[in-house]
Amino acid sequence: MRNIGTSEIEMRSVLPNEWEKIKDSLIVLENMTFSPSIQDSPEVLKEILAHPGSIFLIAELSGEIIGNAFGGPIEAEIYSDIPGIKEFPHYGKGIVCYVESIAVHPSYQEKKLGAHLLSKFLENCKEKRFQFVAGHALEGPSHHLFTKAGSKIIRYHENWYNTGKKSYAFILPSSNDIQIVV
Repeated sequence: MRNIGTSEIEMRSVLPNEWEKIKDSLIVLENMTFSPSIQDSPEVLKEILAHPGSIFLIAELSGEIIGNAFGGPIEAEIYSDIPGIKEFPHYGKGIVCYVESIAVHPSYQEKKLGAHLLSKFLENCKEKRFQFVAGHALEGPSHHLFTKAGSKIIRYHENWYNTGKKSYAFILPSSNDIQIVV
């Protein structure tokens, strides 16, 4: 595992017409970073990417996708079956972006890439005029990332989607600036 600088990594938005080019890499990343019960299927990923209000970012190193961050309007149908989704503050007002996922390839974890992806995601939220970002973070590195970003815990769920882990429902203003310590 080599140490990388973020200047070597290209972070960019993905457009729906790129789906065929990136889908296999995204599925591999899902399989490497999430337990089966919380992996997004190719159909769900494609639907999120195609939604007009979505934000879909990838991090690439030498043409390889090593991370992603994506989500969209919390009211989007794709998120309707997520436990407690309609109980988030500001639900139904069109001002909350639900962060569905931030994933980092295991070889590049603990190098601040997740924080850089979150920072870029928040920038995109501001550009799309979302005032808040909401989501669920599993206990561990994900929860730590959003806590450092200034998120407010709303509630927690035991054994989130049968992962054996606690998940924290959170919300934070999209205007939060992430302080990334390298």
